[in-house]
Amino acid sequence: MEMNCDTVIQFGQRQESKWKSESNMVNRSMPDASKVERMVQSALDVWANHSKLTFREVYSDQADIQILFARRAHGDGYKFDGPGQVLAHAFYPGEGRGGDAHFDADETWNFDGESDDSHEKFMSIAKSLMSEKIRKRFHIHSKLDSLYKYVPKECLPAEYGGSNGTIQDVVSTWRTKLLAYKPFFEEETSYGTNEKLRRGQPVNAESLFGIEGSFRKLDID
Repeated sequence: MEMNCDTVIQFGQRQESKWKSESNMVNRSMPDASKVERMVQSALDVWANHSKLTFREVYSDQADIQILFARRAHGDGYKFDGPGQVLAHAFYPGEGRGGDAHFDADETWNFDGESDDSHEKFMSIAKSLMSEKIRKRFHIHSKLDSLYKYVPKECLPAEYGGSNGTIQDVVSTWRTKLLAYKPFFEEETSYGTNEKLRRGQPVNAESLFGIEGSFRKLDID
């Protein structure tokens, strides 16, 4: 299904779709990879941090996720329409085009922090590859006012309109605090157990509560 400026991608009937492995390859094909690499990486980092998936960039047509910038008809049956209207479409994980995301190269994509909202549009499309649960944890703030709804001003540094000192103040404070705990961390590394002296098998939650082997394997959607 295609996406316009005012809607979020919906794929109709949800199918049981997942990758076979937990380590997935990403291939990007775009006019200037350096300008969008940070955006793609941010989306994948959020996904990886909330799942067992890991991502690495490759330049191969066998990648699990291929991110393509294309114009008009580009071989997947969902042709683009030029500037405006349809921005992109994406496919759920699976064989062939499964997991891929295609962006209309005729659109104006601005990743330089200027006045338009291209960052927000691009990230919204990238989020369509994630599960609903992960999407709800991912917030994009194009203006500081929306950030304040989630993070109080008193918790933010002055550079973001807050009252919690400058970024340099925060870095200096926590550097001093961590250095003060240096003896504690060094002492902790000296502790351990001699497993050779343990009698019987190591004790774990499964053996204590009698639930070993009672869970079914869970797959990430």
